[in-house]
Amino acid sequence: MCWSSLFYGVILGIFLVAFYRKRIGGHAVFVSAVIVEIGVVVLGVLIQKKVVGLSFLWLNVIGAAGVVVLSELLNPFLCKRVPSSPQRPG
Repeated sequence: MCWSSLFYGVILGIFLVAFYRKRIGGHAVFVSAVIVEIGVVVLGVLIQKKVVGLSFLWLNVIGAAGVVVLSELLNPFLCKRVPSSPQRPG
């Protein structure tokens, strides 16, 4: 198994959120990246032990899609809304 597949998908997911989902906060992306990385590592171990019949290349897709989807779901709960400052006349 290619061990880089354990990490590259999550990193790609972080970049995809940064480029295409600008309204998602950094805290939601960080938490989702940690959760998805744990899941990808567990899945990688299961693939290595031949419990799951999945190609290691799928770990990249699962990591990237997992970070994007989970950060979308976590953002409303983890995003701190800053009240807008009052507008000055003039």
